[in-house]
Amino acid sequence: MARAHTFYDSFATVMGAQILISFINFLLTMLFLFWNDYPFAMVLSGMTFVFGLMPIVGNLVSNTLILSVGLTISPQTALWALLFLVAIHKLEFFLNSKIIGHRIKNPMWLTLLGLILGEKLMGILGMILAPVVLHYIKVEASRGTLADEPGLDGEQEVLPSPPG
Repeated sequence: MARAHTFYDSFATVMGAQILISFINFLLTMLFLFWNDYPFAMVLSGMTFVFGLMPIVGNLVSNTLILSVGLTISPQTALWALLFLVAIHKLEFFLNSKIIGHRIKNPMWLTLLGLILGEKLMGILGMILAPVVLHYIKVEASRGTLADEPGLDGEQEVLPSPPG
């Protein structure tokens, strides 16, 4: 039960960071949409925040909506939207590493490495789970040391002290 609770706490920690990342994405997207006179810019921005709470999949849904509305304005607007969304996605990769890494107290490079390995090994699900698993492993590994483990008979081993 303790390990399940630790995994749940790791997940909650990462999701708290995901809210902040989604808010930053919302602000940048809102600026882009208003700057380019998108119709329903506030609705699209709000949807970006809500969908952004679901890592990866949420971005795909909101990006599809923004591109679709951009196509109703003009192909050039849709192209600018595509370039913006690709740039934001790449920025989010590093933002995820920085914000989530800070929350789970891992260096940015380790979190970024975890995201990349998670994506390569398990695809989208691997990217979503990578920071959670990193945090879980770190917490579990820091719980105790071998010196804290009892001997085979349930009692602490007593090592003889060195002479002198």
